[in-house]
Amino acid sequence: LSHITFFGSSVCNGQGAEEVYHVKHGYAWLYAQLLDERHEADPTAGFYTYSNTSVNGINTIRHLEMLPTHLPANSGFAVIGLGLGNEGLHGASDQQAVYDQWKTNMQTIILMAQQTGKQVVVTNNYPRGDYNPTDYSFVKRMNLEMHEWDVPTVNFLGALDNCQGNVQWADGYQNGDDIYHPGQAGYVEMLHSFVPSLFDA
Repeated sequence: LSHITFFGSSVCNGQGAEEVYHVKHGYAWLYAQLLDERHEADPTAGFYTYSNTSVNGINTIRHLEMLPTHLPANSGFAVIGLGLGNEGLHGASDQQAVYDQWKTNMQTIILMAQQTGKQVVVTNNYPRGDYNPTDYSFVKRMNLEMHEWDVPTVNFLGALDNCQGNVQWADGYQNGDDIYHPGQAGYVEMLHSFVPSLFDA
């Protein structure tokens, strides 16, 4: 099946992106447009439809609860877009416990989606305007672990990190004073993190 469902939290939902007719032009929408343009230019390239069932503010616990109703039966692919931010990493009294919870739940989410016949792609952790060097050490370690999982991952951190060791947004990519979400330029960089032929492969 050539339908791609994006299911994650507010960044996957496109919060902070340009919005036209109530459609947020975040990375999911931008990627769907890219795939359409690719198919129009080359009809032999894969043709895909897409949906976005993301919910602002959810963490892995809520994602697990919602997963059965938010991955349509006609979807052959699931892009899971969650981060350690909504899990409560920043400011947690026990950041290792948050880390472990996110990792365990993410692996369960992947398995549940695979058991319904979905091919799964996972986006990795990305910056936030309130992260600090301690947060960065956990984010970086988690992303390195994710790259060893048996699913494709998309490197958002590499595209958006300010490279100052605190995993905050690079200049021009934060959504104004909103420290939690990228602006349109940031979403375009997220788009460029996806390989156009990923789902063909």
